[in-house]
Amino acid sequence: TSGSEGDNKEIAKQGRQLYRQVAALLELLALPPRGRVLSFVPPYHMLGFFYGLVLPLVLGKETVVATELTGAAMVQLLEKYQPDLVVGTATHYRYLVRASASVSPRATVYLSSGAPLDPATAEAFASRFGTAVRDFYGTTELGGVAWRAWPEPYQPMPGVAFRIDPDSGRLEVRSPWSSAADQWIATDDVAEPAGEGRFTLLGRLS
Repeated sequence: TSGSEGDNKEIAKQGRQLYRQVAALLELLALPPRGRVLSFVPPYHMLGFFYGLVLPLVLGKETVVATELTGAAMVQLLEKYQPDLVVGTATHYRYLVRASASVSPRATVYLSSGAPLDPATAEAFASRFGTAVRDFYGTTELGGVAWRAWPEPYQPMPGVAFRIDPDSGRLEVRSPWSSAADQWIATDDVAEPAGEGRFTLLGRLS
């Protein structure tokens, strides 16, 4: 892991965990077969490894990995490759918004993870690019947990269950692709219910 909340640590992953999550994403994203994925995240990062490498390999898609680019260079690659799926972080989408008033790629799923999109970036992107970014929430241990199209609250991925500790507000998750699929695992995030089986993230547990 990146060690954003402490020292780096090694997280073991098995193939079955990755492929179970792929199966859920095929249902959720409804991506066409073949085509191309453009990932702005390197494959040694869990986000880039899973969404930019494992998922397109299962789908038989070509993957283009392009990292450490300016916003203008990212826009040029969108126009050049016309991808079906774009993988980035909140920072990448801030760069794209600053670099372009609009862009006209084919029907594309824009996926963000690593940190929540800030509202200003999400709103500006939807206005200029004509579609909302799908903002995914997860952890290295649990994998993908939930997603949203801003400004909607998060909804769990297919097969994932969540609950919120009534005393601390801590979000707890049971995931079919965690290392302990039958157990509730406490995250370090605080959330509140948002109705219809959804939740809103409030921040890190203090």
